[in-house]
Amino acid sequence: GSADLGLPQEPDWIDSFMRLVFEQDFDSAREVLRKAIAYGVNYSLATQYAKVLEEFLERRAEMERPPAELAGSSTARRFGACIVREADDER
Repeated sequence: GSADLGLPQEPDWIDSFMRLVFEQDFDSAREVLRKAIAYGVNYSLATQYAKVLEEFLERRAEMERPPAELAGSSTARRFGACIVREADDER
């Protein structure tokens, strides 16, 4: 572990990791997790947090993927989880 290497484990790495995930700074969150693993964090704990990151990345990918029915539509725009379509009439 980190004690054997003379490296201090960040005591708040979990808080930092989760804050970065919620801020959608996934690259930085990944680096926090990698550093924790390098410093000897428990393997099963690291695996749990890796799954959290993976779930957020999958959700982001799903949000960025256009729905099948809108794939060819130029009159629809996606804003977060909301799809806004342009109206044909002027109501």
